[in-house]
Amino acid sequence: MLFWPLAVLTLVWGLGDSRFRDLEGIPTGAICLPVSLSAALILLGAAWGTRWWRAGLWLALALSGQAVALQMIDAGTRLHYQHYRSPGWLASHRPWLLVFLGFQTVLVLAGLRGRWDPMWRWLGRHFRWWQLSGAAAVFILTAATVSENVRFYLTELAFAAFVQSVALGNILL
Repeated sequence: MLFWPLAVLTLVWGLGDSRFRDLEGIPTGAICLPVSLSAALILLGAAWGTRWWRAGLWLALALSGQAVALQMIDAGTRLHYQHYRSPGWLASHRPWLLVFLGFQTVLVLAGLRGRWDPMWRWLGRHFRWWQLSGAAAVFILTAATVSENVRFYLTELAFAAFVQSVALGNILL
């Protein structure tokens, strides 16, 4: 089985690569990506050939997606609010993060295909329209931290709500 050796190689890569450490050799937040990918591969290895395979796939995708989403955040050591980097900055500096988000989005939409009607019917039976609207508003409006630049804030809000929506769909699956 290929998952176990890949998990070890990914972990060794993350622990040994200087790109995941600062100038003093201390691991930075970027190390969460290879560690999370290694954990996802371990999860896939454990689920392989069992009745938990499908759940393991979705959980591994969610874990990897969360690690990728964290890499899109500008949080650093200087004093400022953490926020998502703009899609333009990501496209020019770390396009592979957007590629993974696109990949995750396609898989989640494919997984949800055929499940939309039952979900809407369940929501309609258990909630009123104003409750769903309120929950959606809270979900969207808390996706990003308010910024002094309104244009940046609105862009980040839309992007963050999209990233959260993909993650929520992934968890539902």
